[in-house]
Parts: sequence; structure tokens; C-alpha cells
Amino acid sequence: MYLDFGPQKGSTADKNVYKMMSIQDPPMHLDFGPEKDSVIDKNVFKMFTKTGDALDFVVWPAVFLHYNGPLVQKGVLQPK
Repeated sequence: MYLDFGPQKGSTADKNVYKMMSIQDPPMHLDFGPEKDSVIDKNVFKMFTKTGDALDFVVWPAVFLHYNGPLVQKGVLQPK
């Protein structure tokens, strides 16, 4: 995962969280969901303001302890 810590990107607290996630061994994994119009895995993502089965956009990614590891926090998606 590549994270940009440039001066215009996010707050200092955000940068510290991303840095700590990326220096873990193995690093934490962010899942930004399926492709648009794909079926949503409701075990990994919760719905934002609507319910449905096809993805419209990602509100917040799901967080895993590491790639193929246990789920730390469900992501939030907006279905169509």
C-alpha cells in the first residue's frame, strides 16, 4: 500500500495513524470494496444511507489486521 504523506494531505493525526498501520509487520490492510456495480459482501461492509446489493461508491474502507487476516473494522459502502 502506498500512502502519500505530503504537506497538503490530511491532518497530522491522520498521517500518524496511516504511518503506524503501514510500519506493522505485516502491515494492516485496507479493503476499498468491490468494483462499481459488483455484489457487496455484507460480512465486511455495512450500508451507508440506503440498502441494496450493488455498489455505488465507498464511504470508508474495511480494515483488516493484515492481508487475508481478521477484520478489525467493517467498511461503509453506499449501494445503488
